[in-house]
Parts: sequence; structure tokens; C-alpha cells
Amino acid sequence: MWKLLTVTVAVIVTTGCSYLQNRGNDLLDVMDVGISITDQTRPDFRLYINPFLFSVGYGNVDGKLIGLGNRHFGIHDFEAHEWGTVLTGQQRYGAGPFDPEDPRQVWPTYNKDDPQTPKERPTYKTGPLPLLKCEEPTTWTKYVECDKGIHLGWIGIHIPCRPLDLVDFVVGFTTLDIMKDDTAR
Repeated sequence: MWKLLTVTVAVIVTTGCSYLQNRGNDLLDVMDVGISITDQTRPDFRLYINPFLFSVGYGNVDGKLIGLGNRHFGIHDFEAHEWGTVLTGQQRYGAGPFDPEDPRQVWPTYNKDDPQTPKERPTYKTGPLPLLKCEEPTTWTKYVECDKGIHLGWIGIHIPCRPLDLVDFVVGFTTLDIMKDDTAR
């Protein structure tokens, strides 16, 4: 027990405050949870689930998310534009402002200095058909997410979970960063 405690203290001391901040960020990455609210007179609709590779449903919501979104608690701008038919679909959703430095919000080939690069969240393809047809698929991390949401009229619930980020959180205690999202501040 003393050896484990000594190693833990040594890791924390040698990595500074960024170690604990990264563990907290990894935990916040595991899921978003909140209430979606339409902030206009037109009602929105969302009944959508994307359990890993397959997606089913439809969603078109532009409004606010009250809760945890993109590592932050509060009231965030929120968009969810998606459809799925089990074998194929597409999805674009996010909470908070678009951050081109966040790997969960951009393609791996994103180049912020290229004027041709879109300055908004990408639309991802979902389902096994884009993979089988060798179309440009989504990033591999999106295939291990489970996005769930329901929004009827002016209010709903948004609860995506990311099991791979849970693994990143647990493994992160050894200072390994499998999601490559830790910062050294």
C-alpha cells in the first residue's frame, strides 16, 4: 500500500497541477447531460439514438442546453441535426461554441489556417453502409459514442455517453493519454 501511495504522490508532484486537471477533464468528457430548450417560437423535434455504429431516428434542434456540455456546466448554445435509418445516416451536434482545437468537434484533417476549411462543426456519416461503400466515414471516436436525445416542442433531454473517454479517464491515472486530449500546462 505504501509503495502505491508513494508512486501516486510522485506522479502528482512531478506532473504538477495539470495531472489533476487532466483527470477532471477526462471525467467531464465521459458524458454530456442536460435539458435542451428551443429558444424561438418554432417548436423543434428530436427522437434519436446512435448506439455506437448504428443510428435510428431524426432530430432538428437549435436552441440552448442547460447542464453539462463540452466539459462545462452552464447554459450553452446547442444544435442537433441528425437522422438515421440503422444502416446509414448523418449527424451534426454540439454544445457551446465551435472550438477548432477540440478533437471531438473537428475532423482529424482540419487545418485552421486553410481558408477553404469550414469554420463550423462537421456533419458525420453514421452507420455501417458508409464504411462498406468506402465513403469518407466519420472519425473512429464517433463510432464508439452513444448519443441519445429526445426533444418535443420546446424542451428535451440530451445524454450522449462516451465509453472510450471513461477508459481514458481510468487509464489516465497511469499518465497514459489514449484520447490524446491531455494538456501540459
